[in-house]
Amino acid sequence: MPEVVTRAVEMIASTSECNGTGHPAMWIPCGVVGGLPVGLMLTGGDYCESTIYAAAAAFEATVDWTGGAK
Repeated sequence: MPEVVTRAVEMIASTSECNGTGHPAMWIPCGVVGGLPVGLMLTGGDYCESTIYAAAAAFEATVDWTGGAK
C-alpha cells in the first residue's frame, strides 16, 4: 500500500487523491485568469463515471467558460 500512495502523490498534485483512492475524476476548464485557464475538478463516488460525464456535459452546454453564459 505505501507504494500506491507514493506513486499517486508523484502524479499531478490536483489529482493525487483520486489516483490514490480510485475515485473517478475529471478536470474541466471553467474560466480564465491572467490569460490562463482555471479548472473545475469533478470527483465522483465509486463507479459514478457517468455522473461526472453528465455534469461536465451540462456545464459545457450552458457556460461559455471563456467569457460568459451561453
